[in-house]
Amino acid sequence: MKRYLKNLMKIAVVVLFAFVWQSQAMAQCESWDAYPAGAKEARTKHVIYRDRVRMNKFEEAYPIWEELFQTVKVAAPNNSLHFTDGGQMCIYFAKNEQDPAKKKEWFDKAMSLYDQNAKCNGDDAITRAYQAYYLYDAQADVTLTYSIYYKALELDKADKPAPAMILQPMAYLAYYLWNNEVEGFDDDYMRELYDRLEKFCKDKISKKVDPAGYQKGWEEVDKYFEPVKPRMWGCEYWTKMYQPIFEKLEQEKASEKLSDTLYAIASVLVSKCDKEHELYQKVWAKYRVVKKEIQWVKFQEMLKNDTTTAYTKYAIYGEMIDLDPDNSDEYKEKQWDLYDGIINGAKEWTDNELRANFAYRYADKLYRAGNFSGARSYCRAASKYRPNWGKPYMMVGSMYASSGPRCSANGTGFDAQICVWAAMDEWYKAKSVDASVAGEANSMIAKYSEFLPTKVELAQRGIAEGSAFTVPCWIQQGTTARGR
Repeated sequence: MKRYLKNLMKIAVVVLFAFVWQSQAMAQCESWDAYPAGAKEARTKHVIYRDRVRMNKFEEAYPIWEELFQTVKVAAPNNSLHFTDGGQMCIYFAKNEQDPAKKKEWFDKAMSLYDQNAKCNGDDAITRAYQAYYLYDAQADVTLTYSIYYKALELDKADKPAPAMILQPMAYLAYYLWNNEVEGFDDDYMRELYDRLEKFCKDKISKKVDPAGYQKGWEEVDKYFEPVKPRMWGCEYWTKMYQPIFEKLEQEKASEKLSDTLYAIASVLVSKCDKEHELYQKVWAKYRVVKKEIQWVKFQEMLKNDTTTAYTKYAIYGEMIDLDPDNSDEYKEKQWDLYDGIINGAKEWTDNELRANFAYRYADKLYRAGNFSGARSYCRAASKYRPNWGKPYMMVGSMYASSGPRCSANGTGFDAQICVWAAMDEWYKAKSVDASVAGEANSMIAKYSEFLPTKVELAQRGIAEGSAFTVPCWIQQGTTARGR
């Protein structure tokens, strides 16, 4: 830093009489012959300062460059070098300057040099890309740096394409400005920028212009835009897009194409908005009407076909429930009629776990309807298809335990109590095959142990505790006599 300051003191001597370049040079594009000591001497000084620039010895290079630049602006044939070398060095000095006012002066001077170069030599994407890179590295004003990256993108041409190096920092800066709610960087702008960068990258990749570089750059862009996407393409955006489209679709006749289009729109709206959103509900209602009209014709043919399995028919009615909710009860009843075929049908292509699930669900329906005998049959079917599942045994145990009113004259007494013996067998079986129901099974066993007949009652009836016993009534199941 001390060396840097000493060199700046040397520079200051030149600056006293030379800083007038900023106002004069804007219209000057002179080359070697404009140098007072002649073109040869100008070229020599050019080589000297450029060697130091290549070695990043900017403090040494700058005074030579500054003195030469008073008259020589265009270093033919590399016309832009004097401007861009000066701009690069000014940005370097700005990066290392601690005084805010002086830092700004260096940045302003750098910007002016790059703008002069554009006037003398024409603007191009690569020069602006490097200008932005130096500004980015020096942590210059974010909006300013972004604007230069964007200028490089705008200057993209077939013979001088904007390089892939602009993509990652440009996306990052745009995200930073959007995230900090800087004016102009709203959701609409970010959406437009994303689309533009995507087209830009795809164009370069398709033309095989450094495809690997632009592909990597696009992946970086997509990564930085990830947190922007939910807002960038949020509910409001899609609603605005799809409202006029839906209004036209409302007039179309039912067709597969219309059905697919409506479904695609509804899928986007439900993910970006929600099921309560007004437009989603309209689109989904229209989709159901169209789909029902198309599908019902196909479904009727399938339902009449003898080769259609019970499970396929079940799925058909399930789709109709969704398409025609007003008649859902009718379709659900038709589904229940198919359960036995799914569970026991020889032509079904369902696996055992699915059969077990259907058997258990059907058993539950029968249990709730009071058909204990039928419910038990389907619980046994579920256990056959899925032997390590405790729930069917738990259900049978619950039916047995609640059978007191069915199996005794007044709903209580010995005939009601012995139903618990069979229930306990089921609960013990449940936890022996399925540890996940052990807690529930133990709870039921503990609860109903209080309702067992007493040992005195057993003795009075000549029943030895632990002896084999068949529980009568609808249960008709062998068990072990238990007392308390």
